[in-house]
Amino acid sequence: MVYPIENAAPALLSPDNQKLLDHWIALRGSEPLPRRSHFDPMAIPAFLPYTVMLEPTAPGVALIRTFGSELVRRLGLDPTGENLLTLYPPDESADIASYWEQLVSEKLVGASQTQWSTTSGYQVTSENLWLPFLGDDGTITRVLGSIREITEEMAPTEDLGGSVSNAHRASHRGCYRF
Repeated sequence: MVYPIENAAPALLSPDNQKLLDHWIALRGSEPLPRRSHFDPMAIPAFLPYTVMLEPTAPGVALIRTFGSELVRRLGLDPTGENLLTLYPPDESADIASYWEQLVSEKLVGASQTQWSTTSGYQVTSENLWLPFLGDDGTITRVLGSIREITEEMAPTEDLGGSVSNAHRASHRGCYRF
């Protein structure tokens, strides 16, 4: 599936995701994308518990280099070192992989929402922001993700089921170039 590309910044619901996007925009300056070498994680310490750093190593691979401590606590697992794209249920992995490939190959910012069902039936919505960084060779070498719950009341941690298999198809998935 090919997603339409919007020539504007995404309209984000999470104030923290908006602040992270603003930081990324400041890093890029007048360039289309910031360089990985210009990114200092210690400049955004309050955001780190909710971030994931991905490395595109091959088509269909989004290797998880770091996974924020709050994400680990909320999900009950630490998938560092795994391919993010293989963590989703098989019926959704092809669509997720297609979205990822478009973001990386076309050097786009991504934003989506994911619906989660907990074991007790609680519905959680997360807003997911994907910010690409260029390596010295001009290719995407890292993608910084921020995953923030945007539901009014956060689900109990022990209720998230310990797996991303409880995530349902992302809605409002978008690709942005601005």
